[in-house]
Amino acid sequence: MDDKNQESSQSSSSSPLPSSGQKKKTDPDYSKFFDALRRNKNVDADAADVEQEKFTLSDHSVAYFIDIEIDPKTNLLGNRWLTSEGSLFVVAPSGHGKSSFCIDCMIYWAIGRIAFGFKPSRPLKILMIESEDDDADNKAFVQVIRKLKLTQTEMDMLHENTRIEFRRDISGNRFFEALDQFLEQFQADIVIINPLTGFCTVELKDETGMNDWLRNKLNTVMVKHHCAPMIVAHMPKGQVQNLKDKEWYEWMYVLSGCTVLTNWARAILVFVPSKVRGVYKFITAKRPTQAGWVDPEYYFSHSKTTQEINGEDFEIIEWVPATEAQIKEAEPEEKKPKKEFITEKAVYDRMSPTVDYTQDTFRTWFLETFKRGEKLADTMRRSMIDNGLIEAVETGGKGAAKSKVYRKVNSADSNEPF
Repeated sequence: MDDKNQESSQSSSSSPLPSSGQKKKTDPDYSKFFDALRRNKNVDADAADVEQEKFTLSDHSVAYFIDIEIDPKTNLLGNRWLTSEGSLFVVAPSGHGKSSFCIDCMIYWAIGRIAFGFKPSRPLKILMIESEDDDADNKAFVQVIRKLKLTQTEMDMLHENTRIEFRRDISGNRFFEALDQFLEQFQADIVIINPLTGFCTVELKDETGMNDWLRNKLNTVMVKHHCAPMIVAHMPKGQVQNLKDKEWYEWMYVLSGCTVLTNWARAILVFVPSKVRGVYKFITAKRPTQAGWVDPEYYFSHSKTTQEINGEDFEIIEWVPATEAQIKEAEPEEKKPKKEFITEKAVYDRMSPTVDYTQDTFRTWFLETFKRGEKLADTMRRSMIDNGLIEAVETGGKGAAKSKVYRKVNSADSNEPF
């Protein structure tokens, strides 16, 4: 046996686990996919004039994953909150700072800095395709760079790692062809699609149509280029009017009522306006622990100020963490608990059978137990005496000096109607 075969034999006999050296993964042929797009075929259908695609099983068993090595480069944000094989939805009402949020993310993540508490695994290459913000809008958003005091190296990284493509003339299948070609020219880690409705022509409530758009079409382009999509979506008007009383995990369902959107996304970030102008609550509605946040909800402030920088005045649009005072004012008021409807049975069940209550001690006990005042306590006590649930026992004295205590009547002797 030669050395190579001997080494292989020893390796296989010393470990019960299968080798992770599976068949080498080869990239599929995407030409048929784009050919179907150009012909306006349904990508998931077997068109008569398109050769049937062949699929090869990977042969990955459960045991294969025990010692599999995960390429750290596949992690993009947080602790695999967003990966190169994942997807992210950013959801907020229209006109509430989503575009400036995207620009801030591009600036910080492209130079390896944390933005909004999300830590990039390295300086990331980011392409944003947008249909609403023109050059003048973007010029206003990027002025925040002036106050960051970036080094020349960081400025060079911004040039190298970011691209913004303002296109309002591509949608439907042409969008995927354009996206594929853009990624051939610029190999991005993240593609920001701002907004979804600027390029998607499918009705967002159409489960079948959105499933095809996201899983068959967008995912195919993303897999080809090993890239993660970050899709900006407007919150439906009906959801904007119903922003209160949600738990953090309920926010993932505010997209449009189409469950495909929620299920498709690996991560979901929602931000909503508070009652304080310019202060927003951000919610990591899906996988919050992997995002790197301690809590699933934080407040940020969106501001527009004029600042003097190197002797010139500039309008700076930026997102910053909200102050404690802003948070205190922005947090919703706690709902007052509904007053309990108190029945004689409830009072009877909670009274001690061994305690003699005076009028004052009964009032005190009633307040501590039911959080209700002495007027109701006296009314309830008199009624329970009339119904034989409480007995009034005179304890001595004459005339005005007479005093009474009130005892719970034994259930066997009471006339309790319950």
